[in-house]
Amino acid sequence: MDRFIIKNAKPNADPSSIIQGDKYRFTVLTERMIRMEYSADGRFADGITQAVINRDFPVPDFKVSDSEDRLEIITSCMKLTYDKQPFSSSGLQIRMLGNRWLRKQETWFYGDKEFEEQGNLKGTYFNLDGCDGDLNWGPPGGGWAEPARIDLGVGLMSSMGFSVIDDSADPVLDIHGWPAEYDENRKDIYFLNYGRDYLGLLKDFYHLSGKQPMIPRFILGNWWSRYYSYTQEEYMELMDAFEAHGIPLSMSVFDMGWHLVDIDPKYGKGWTGYTWNTDLFPDHEGMLKELHNRGKHVTLNVHPADGVRAFESMYPKLAEAMGIDPASELPVEFDATDKKFWKAYFDIIHHPMEEEGVDFWWMDWQQGGNSRGAGFDPQWMLNQYHYLDIARDGKRGMAFSRYGGLGSHRYPIGFSGSTKITWRSLQFQPYFTATASNLGYGWYSHDIGGHRGGISDDELAARWVQFGTFSPIMRLHSSNDIFNAREPWKYTADCERVMTKFLRLRHRMVPYIYTMNYRAWHDDRPLIEPVYYLYPDKREAYEIKNEYFFGSELLVDPVTHKKDSETTFASELTWIPEGRWTDVFTGIAYKGGRMIKLHRDIDSIPVFAKAGAVIPLASEDTIGCSVDAPDKLDICVFAGADGCFSLYEDDGVSCDYLEGKCAFTDMRLKWGEQKAFEVDPVRGEKALSPASRDITVCVYGVTADAAECIEVGNASRELICEYDKERHILKIKVGRIEAGEGFKISFRKDAGLADNPLESWAYKVIRRAEIDFAVKEELYAIMCSKHDVTDKITAINTKQVSDEMKSCLFEILTAV
Repeated sequence: MDRFIIKNAKPNADPSSIIQGDKYRFTVLTERMIRMEYSADGRFADGITQAVINRDFPVPDFKVSDSEDRLEIITSCMKLTYDKQPFSSSGLQIRMLGNRWLRKQETWFYGDKEFEEQGNLKGTYFNLDGCDGDLNWGPPGGGWAEPARIDLGVGLMSSMGFSVIDDSADPVLDIHGWPAEYDENRKDIYFLNYGRDYLGLLKDFYHLSGKQPMIPRFILGNWWSRYYSYTQEEYMELMDAFEAHGIPLSMSVFDMGWHLVDIDPKYGKGWTGYTWNTDLFPDHEGMLKELHNRGKHVTLNVHPADGVRAFESMYPKLAEAMGIDPASELPVEFDATDKKFWKAYFDIIHHPMEEEGVDFWWMDWQQGGNSRGAGFDPQWMLNQYHYLDIARDGKRGMAFSRYGGLGSHRYPIGFSGSTKITWRSLQFQPYFTATASNLGYGWYSHDIGGHRGGISDDELAARWVQFGTFSPIMRLHSSNDIFNAREPWKYTADCERVMTKFLRLRHRMVPYIYTMNYRAWHDDRPLIEPVYYLYPDKREAYEIKNEYFFGSELLVDPVTHKKDSETTFASELTWIPEGRWTDVFTGIAYKGGRMIKLHRDIDSIPVFAKAGAVIPLASEDTIGCSVDAPDKLDICVFAGADGCFSLYEDDGVSCDYLEGKCAFTDMRLKWGEQKAFEVDPVRGEKALSPASRDITVCVYGVTADAAECIEVGNASRELICEYDKERHILKIKVGRIEAGEGFKISFRKDAGLADNPLESWAYKVIRRAEIDFAVKEELYAIMCSKHDVTDKITAINTKQVSDEMKSCLFEILTAV
């Protein structure tokens, strides 16, 4: 595997940070992170591991007190005490200094797992196959009588302010990622005492374990995936249907039906396969070329566990390369410990198909952690080498596969597994996605809509698509059940409309999400962040588990519960942080700093932008399967506070971003005494942005007369505006702007914030309610009366309607 290199690895720590004895070694990596090693034979690991590739931190300040049988290491954040014996709870302790989040105990004792798990904010789980939300019913086809609760394991973040990484079991890898040394008796522990500075911890972890690389731009659009044996004609007709319905797709995913499945039983089962089924796909090369011509990219599903058997088209060549007589029909076994096999695996099996048009591979592994050598985890090896192999010609790597352990974030993206189609599954996925960031694992792909089993529920399908739109990867998926489809036009008219709207929105959001892709690499900030990352001392930030930040500008709380029969609205309890927040779908403004129950019809979910937010979207009329940088932008601006955003662009596929080859468009909202929105000329590699753009600025939360003038360079331009009275959005048509130009929109000094449309909002809610007409009139009269909020709430409480109906009206009255 010498052709593969783990780039930018710097595993050796500065010698000045190391305190070493005959059988122990401590490395003070930061004032808040220390590495602790014990080896009976005095040999220590200086190479990379799966979890760790960089130990070259700047040497922090620390003190050492060393006597014959006692060692003390003191930083500003911790005091380590060690008896110079094999690690034990009595001989190795760390007192955490200044950690105000510890309840009673402030000292960590080696091996105290119970203490380590207290307050831990969890991590992730490698496989949700057959799971119903957080319940695991066992393997498909077998299963258990009673489900087991899914354990998301221990993450890096803890509300008690400390965590432990045990790297003892990981093999030491050479610079090519090959297991070079494995010692199950060595101890290699990292102690992290970052308090609730979760973002600081994450940044140092990414330094230790390697950054999240940027993923290709085309990954961020909509994916079509289904476990189904299409014919070539059926598949292309399906792609035609998506285009006819105005639904863009950037990824075509072929589940295992692309290859030979019904094989002679003497070869085993048909899960593993590498030969196109020509009965179904008579011209797969032509099909792949046509998909690319339509702006789509392609991935194929593979189950490598059974190796390559004699029925495969490449078997003779592969067998000879592995020293097997093809006439023997002996299988070429998948062997993660054999470098010769790996070379043939890529050169003979995968590269020819990539030349035909396959962009990357979906490794749907079946074998677990079994291999012929200690330290050779097949899942990890597949993820690592497939990623590095795709990147061999200067492209960005891609490995669509299961989570393989700490450090997996270096080889995105993750496949969470084939879940059951239930509300419980949907309710678990937002939380599951957010906690993965606690391991630095920021790019998860779920089966949006679920895989199999469960129930048929159009409302559930629509809500799942809404969540998918605001998740890292938007991949529609389902099984081969003829009634279990994900084409939006196969649902009720309302659900089709909603699903189409959100799938189009996903492609509109690519400029924003792609900028967050850059932010994830450059600034070490995952796309999905639990709310407690930004509000670590707010109790409420930990309580609403499904709420998360979607990039720098948006706060999301997906609807994961069925609608109420009386109100016809679904509801979610949400915590809104301090400040003014606007729902991007309804335009309603909310006062933050509180818990509030939100009610949404099928058309939307709670997605909030804080005052000052700036969000660039592709214009509606530019939406297609390609997700290239659009030449028409709608820039959404949320009035009420200052804000800024730098739109990032590059070629979308290469690693040139590592060399700084990119373009930025800086945007600023000023909302003080002077009110203006400014966009600067493109800086950096201007050729990576469109030569010019048609721009519309959509200002949320203002009155129709807020804008005063537009200046492009030093010249004024006609002010052309439209106003959405229902949502209080002022649309300012700036027009065509060259990449080398900037512009400025000035607002009136006395421009204020618009009031929420309480009466029209109340009318919509009451009209939808399935209650007595007379009661509707009484409720509407109360909502439109001149009484204060308290009196209105008192009056509503006297009416014979459900608590959910009352709650809908209370939301309206107390929004701001």
